[in-house]
Amino acid sequence: MSLPTSEDSIRQFLQHRKSVVRSLPTDNAASRQTFSFENPHRCSYCARIFLDGCAYTSGITLFNLNTSLTEAIEASRDGCHFFDWLVDICADNFSPRNDFSYSEGQLQLEFPNQPRIAGTSWFTTLLLTYPGKGSYYAGSYDYAGRLFFCAKSDNPAATCVLTRPHKLDLQSQITAQFARDCLEECQTTHDMCRLDLTKPHSGTEVLDKADLPTRLLEISSPNADSIRLIEPAKLQSLELDHIANDGFVALSYCWGGDQPVKLTCDTAQTLKNGIATSSLPQTLSDAIKQTSVLVMKYIWIDALCITQDDDFEKGLEIARLPSYYHRNSATICAASAESCASGFLGTSNLVFRAGPFEIAMKTPKGMGSVLFYDTLTPYQPTTFRAWTLQESLLSRRLLIFGSDRLVWCCLAANAGCGGPEAAMTARNMGVPQSLVSGIFPLTVLETLPARSQWDKVVQDYTRRKLTNTSDKLLAVAAAASTILTMSRVREQENSIYLAGLLTIVDDSKVMSDALGWLTVRPTATRIKTYTAPSWSWACIDGDIASEPGYSRLKTTSSFRGLERTVHRFQVIQYEVTPIVPAAPCGAVGSGFLKIRGPVWLLDSIQNIPVVTEESPTGLVSRVAPGECCMTIFPDTKGDEELIAGRIGSRKPELFLLELNFERAKDGTMSSGLILSLHEDSQNTFRRVGAFRYEANGRHDDPILRDVLLSPNAEREVILI
Repeated sequence: MSLPTSEDSIRQFLQHRKSVVRSLPTDNAASRQTFSFENPHRCSYCARIFLDGCAYTSGITLFNLNTSLTEAIEASRDGCHFFDWLVDICADNFSPRNDFSYSEGQLQLEFPNQPRIAGTSWFTTLLLTYPGKGSYYAGSYDYAGRLFFCAKSDNPAATCVLTRPHKLDLQSQITAQFARDCLEECQTTHDMCRLDLTKPHSGTEVLDKADLPTRLLEISSPNADSIRLIEPAKLQSLELDHIANDGFVALSYCWGGDQPVKLTCDTAQTLKNGIATSSLPQTLSDAIKQTSVLVMKYIWIDALCITQDDDFEKGLEIARLPSYYHRNSATICAASAESCASGFLGTSNLVFRAGPFEIAMKTPKGMGSVLFYDTLTPYQPTTFRAWTLQESLLSRRLLIFGSDRLVWCCLAANAGCGGPEAAMTARNMGVPQSLVSGIFPLTVLETLPARSQWDKVVQDYTRRKLTNTSDKLLAVAAAASTILTMSRVREQENSIYLAGLLTIVDDSKVMSDALGWLTVRPTATRIKTYTAPSWSWACIDGDIASEPGYSRLKTTSSFRGLERTVHRFQVIQYEVTPIVPAAPCGAVGSGFLKIRGPVWLLDSIQNIPVVTEESPTGLVSRVAPGECCMTIFPDTKGDEELIAGRIGSRKPELFLLELNFERAKDGTMSSGLILSLHEDSQNTFRRVGAFRYEANGRHDDPILRDVLLSPNAEREVILI
């Protein structure tokens, strides 16, 4: 194929290349990568380029590659991986509507010299520039067209480029010093990370002895080769002072099945006598070694500090998790470990999407070089496990041992051991949450109201895996307790927690939002063992959408001339019975809501289109002007079959309970829950889904007249 040189031929080439690029799997680059920081790509075409580091300023600096797109295509065909990437980016962003010339422009790189607010700092972007005519982004600004850049510490370019390659050896002295430095800097300079803001900042941190865990593991030797189980409440005052002054670490990790070594009634004495660290699963052993690296002696690990065959104690200890994770000195997060046996120390596996490419840079100290690269988002197993979510949310300080590097995350700032955003950098309005997606302290959500925070927690939590579905409420109980307290103290609201719902019972708007959750995927199932009432998302195994603004049960109408949204129901009685009374946010044994409000037979809605919706999020109405429609949102596939079998069957088992009613000059909307009669009861129901009725611009709406505004619709129902 001849080299494209004219505008038309270049555009045809880019159009074809775009289809090829977009047909490739997302991990295609990783599957054929051969380069690393130690062995970057460099060829004769790369050698023609050099960047002037002396011109690198504190703002944004532009470096012209003095290469046309045609020349870049030629280099790509000759095997230059750097220009191959440049051409792919131009092709991926190509559109026939682009009104600039591809044949006249030259490729240019844009360098920032300061972190960007949105968490995408220290990357360069690709532009096409035209002398005297300006520049155009050849790739999307925030992601696809980016390359991170760095310089090795012993390279002359390190004087101009402040970022370094990822430190992949998690047992090296460099990573050990990084961990110690971050902890010391946070303890001595971060006011918001202190436990007690009312006390003067002394530069040291002393824990309250009352906040110490029921049990801790004491590292018994300098080389961390043995541990023993201790119970602080049984220690002498001087020993307690020692622990309070030294602090302790907690471990967040994936169990990955049953643990070979754990605290039980039978093993308690053996653990108190002391055991070899080498006898523990690798993840636990690594955590003990890392605690010693931090020059600390005490660590809390759930499997070894909570009696695993005592359900009552487990309930009490889980209720204390907010204290254990929030009031520790730091939480070690074994993000890269699949299980307790995997371990997390060793060499990280950084997977490159592009590069590294080595490009020369002129510096005040002579000629050096810069490394350009992009990485695939690393797989972090703990971000897919339910229990580990609240462990990070509750923590003040996190040392995250990820699949690509060690990362620091605290209430105030983030830092990485090499790589982008390596320097300790304070957040701006909670952004970025963390350098590892899905692992961050709850404080980063503090600008949101408590109920919005809880909605985000539920959304993240329900997409994660839970080995024992009976733990559905237990595994998020500590986070629920913390957010509930925040709601009551900070927002002065009469909030309560009902089996997974953070709500205000006597506020029908808030209660409507809490009850209006929807399942996101049709694969959701109802948990077989009792975990929660049917009106709580916690009875479902599957992703949940609970944020009102993203639900098709939304209470903000798109109709013009809206009179107002009304909630014509009221909770008149409720009860939830926790299994452990001392843990009200934990597992529950039973619960009900008694509601008075509009209730109709599902078959009251006659002679209109009925649609079953499998994607319950989105704000655009499907109802055309002059039409009406009933949309059904089943909770599970089984519920979908139940509802489909009952529509039009004249069987009285399915009812509609309205939560939201909107009436405007050009339309009507009613939404709420679909209920199924419980066994032979006349007034007790289970939730099986949700509904939304909408009439758009119908002046004569028989459903509105005969059903929605019927004076005989109100009744009392009990939901279990």
